[in-house]
Amino acid sequence: MATSKKALLAKLMKKRYPMLIQFDVTAGSWAAAYPDLPGCLADGNSPTLAVTSAERARHIWTEVALDLGQSIPEPSDMVDLMQVLKTHLKDRS
Repeated sequence: MATSKKALLAKLMKKRYPMLIQFDVTAGSWAAAYPDLPGCLADGNSPTLAVTSAERARHIWTEVALDLGQSIPEPSDMVDLMQVLKTHLKDRS
């Protein structure tokens, strides 16, 4: 990876993206996902393992997006994310 791409990746990894964590009853494991990064998710046998796996997945997701020349979305504001969650939960009831 070129030095400038490494520097950009390091800068992007410092951004704080909201992460959703939940227990998946069907799979019997914890799932963690970054809603701002489509398809960036992971699981683990504990919340800690799910978060650690998701952080690795985010690094890989970001590196691949850069390699493909895709834009990296800015992190959502937590207030905006909470509104999305409220709407989602309301639609499910």
